[in-house]
Amino acid sequence: MSPDRFVEAWGDDSDHLVTFQLGLLNQFPLRFVDKAFLMLAGLPSSAAPYLSFGPKYAQIDSTPGNEVKDNFQVGLNGSGDPVVVTPDGEVRYLNHDAGFSPCYISRDLPALAEALLLYRRLIEDTIHAAGPDAFLDGLVPSHLRKAWMASLGSLDPRALEAGSFWAEEVATWVSEGEGGAP
Repeated sequence: MSPDRFVEAWGDDSDHLVTFQLGLLNQFPLRFVDKAFLMLAGLPSSAAPYLSFGPKYAQIDSTPGNEVKDNFQVGLNGSGDPVVVTPDGEVRYLNHDAGFSPCYISRDLPALAEALLLYRRLIEDTIHAAGPDAFLDGLVPSHLRKAWMASLGSLDPRALEAGSFWAEEVATWVSEGEGGAP
């Protein structure tokens, strides 16, 4: 997804996009494509599921025992774990409850941006199909669940592997028969 396309798709009626300045980005070992995406499009200040982004989080992660040094922190997840971009562009969070072990989120920033758009649409569709509290209650209709998982899987095949960020999110949804998901 290009920066321009993401800005257009994200729109103005939700959490605003925050960009990163070139001077800041040049201090970190990022690929050109990642710098361009963060400067031109940025990331939402907050986005479901419980993610926060922005230059206020920017730093190099040098957590002892971290397998990948020079991670560039772009945000936090809902548990306060750093969301980072690795020098090769992969997006992960570093689980502070597990010694800051990395957890895969996305192959790169453009794929993350597209995944956030897919997720936002899933929430909207779930609310429309099953009511205003359905998504918060984990009641994602199976046809929407399957379509979203297929879309995310084609965008980024690793995104739904066991132990990944998105697989952890799917695990919070109520399975049909457990809570009556439509």
